[in-house]
Amino acid sequence: MGGLVISFIVFAFFLKIFFDVNVERHRQSTMESFDMLASDLNSFCDRFGLESVTKTASFSELARNLYVSDDGEDHTVDQISSGRNLCINFRGSIECQPLGCVVELKSDVRETSLTSLINRIAGNFGFNEYRIRIYKVGDQVKMGIEPVEVITTTTASPTTTARRTTTTTIVQQPSMRLIFVPVNWDSGQDVLNNAVDDHFNTFIENTPLDSCRGKVLKIIAQNCQITGQFDNGCNLGPGNNRDVLADIKNCADSQGIIYDPNKDRIVGLTDDDIQCWDGASCNSGCAGYTYIPQTTVILEYGDKTITAHELGHTYGLCDEYLYAAWDQQNSDVGGCPNSYPVCCSDHPSCSSCDNCLDTCMTSLCAGNICTSRSAVYCRGIMGPGNPQNLIDQCYSGSLERRYSDLPGNGAQAHINSKLSC
Repeated sequence: MGGLVISFIVFAFFLKIFFDVNVERHRQSTMESFDMLASDLNSFCDRFGLESVTKTASFSELARNLYVSDDGEDHTVDQISSGRNLCINFRGSIECQPLGCVVELKSDVRETSLTSLINRIAGNFGFNEYRIRIYKVGDQVKMGIEPVEVITTTTASPTTTARRTTTTTIVQQPSMRLIFVPVNWDSGQDVLNNAVDDHFNTFIENTPLDSCRGKVLKIIAQNCQITGQFDNGCNLGPGNNRDVLADIKNCADSQGIIYDPNKDRIVGLTDDDIQCWDGASCNSGCAGYTYIPQTTVILEYGDKTITAHELGHTYGLCDEYLYAAWDQQNSDVGGCPNSYPVCCSDHPSCSSCDNCLDTCMTSLCAGNICTSRSAVYCRGIMGPGNPQNLIDQCYSGSLERRYSDLPGNGAQAHINSKLSC
């Protein structure tokens, strides 16, 4: 009996040593990530002209919270904290690093499950991956942190002589985030949700992302109220004194939404008439706009194809509804990846082609002759925007040419490189 007690004590002793060593390893790794994050924040405080930086970091499951504070205490409310010190709580021990400016942090931290808690008590704990974005809204530095989905698969050897197991960890990140920001929205949440679904699905269907739509994250932000004097509804010429696109981006930033400006996009969606914003007559033909290149677009919600068109510009694609517009953009961007459709009445080579004039519509460009579908003409997604009833009437309801179907100048390779799964 005494031998059994001694064996148990020895086992408990070595178990504690293993536990303590594991905890110390986690603490050191977590503090390395914490110190690097504090260094990144201080660099961001000191630098001018740097809009944002996105990175990933790994923190132990033993780290209970990450926050910013002036006094080292955790005053987080609704996942938001603010202060001049970056702090982390590791197993009840608080560590803080001073920052060179006031930082606002929005933190989305995983809930502790019962299984995870039991594993920790048993000494089985791991690391969580987080995606972090540091950015500026005006002069204010903000940071957002959210967990990255991690899938762990374990396979055992089928042989009887070698029963080793192989564990593979896959860090799941969205191929793209499409952030919808309602702008001065008055039509209610249900109408907004349906409009977002329509615009989101039409965009996906017209891109290579259609084959992996499950990896495209759709986010609906809170209503963005833009007030004041506007002078650039759809007037993008010189003299504009209000950048609505910047206002919409600031609305997303102020809500702590994490995104990568290199690939993710922000869609301002309004139930208002954009053209009225610059004092011009309402009910004009303008229903959305952006710049080449940009990360943000603004559009009216009535036509679901506008999102796909305007987002095409953010990936460098040029208009296909007017040769003068395409030619100017071609010069501005140093070469449009999508060529202008030859079968358009205003194309310089139109005199030698058939069916150049679209007898069904008044627009200058009919688009390339459509042979792959039932329509007479194939309306490109970067072509003229028309109501659905005219698309049904003139194009036999055909789906627009997708981004990946665009002709000329390596357009397919250009889009696939930017919108691959």
